[in-house]
Amino acid sequence: MLDGNAILVPDERGLPLRHVYVGDVARLVVQLVGSGEGIGRAYNISYGESMSLAELLPMLARLAERKLIIERVPRADLQRAGLLPHCSPFSGQWMSELDNTRSLAELGGAGIRYSSPEAYLPGIIEDYESRWRSGGIVPSGYDQRQKENDLSIA
Repeated sequence: MLDGNAILVPDERGLPLRHVYVGDVARLVVQLVGSGEGIGRAYNISYGESMSLAELLPMLARLAERKLIIERVPRADLQRAGLLPHCSPFSGQWMSELDNTRSLAELGGAGIRYSSPEAYLPGIIEDYESRWRSGGIVPSGYDQRQKENDLSIA
């Protein structure tokens, strides 16, 4: 998206995405260790609302203030070209959709809350722009970007 070229995604509906912000996980773990709450219990930690890749990509484009070009390509073509999973990391054949009901019910009194992607993505974008991109650090998988651009018809 940042280079102005198309994002290649499999030409299919895709699975629902349900993320969690690492800061929320760290805060909850520190809180639980400090309070002793939840000992012997297992909790799913997630934002609690799912979205599709078709919803995530426009949100990222808007927050990054970039133009979004999506090109849908048959999964078989992306696999044959060796582009998956890096060209579309949220287009795997499996995606978990964690139910955070228990964590909210049992730990809600302790002030547990989950950040929405709309709230935490600007910080991730800023971190990428200021630390990674400006330092010339290439994220894993981005080294194939030219191959993606060559496959693109956009």
